[in-house]
Amino acid sequence: KSIETDDVSIISISVWDMGTYYRGVNPWFVAMKKIILEAAKKRRNKPLYVMNLHNIYASKCTLKNDNDQGRKALKLCQECNKMDAMFAFRDVIASAVRCVKEDGYHNVYLIDTFGVTNSSFGEEHSDGV
Repeated sequence: KSIETDDVSIISISVWDMGTYYRGVNPWFVAMKKIILEAAKKRRNKPLYVMNLHNIYASKCTLKNDNDQGRKALKLCQECNKMDAMFAFRDVIASAVRCVKEDGYHNVYLIDTFGVTNSSFGEEHSDGV
């Protein structure tokens, strides 16, 4: 209910979705568009900000448990943190926001922090997701 009443609402879920819920680009686009559209409707013309994916680094993925499950998680982290995957996710989020705006919800804004996180400082202070 707070999304309807808060002064500021920000959606930032791409990092969680990359390794946990991802089932392909098209299903993920459809899901993102639906989430953003429903949130925009609830906002009733109040601003809704959607965070695009920041830069991510496969080198930050680490083996947390030295067993089959841990190695599987490490491989998934490395796959999801490849540059191609990151740019695909960024394109999907930007496209979903653009489509919602084209549907008439001009209260949706994309926030892009890529420039801030695409640096040696950003890499040093990031982790594998």
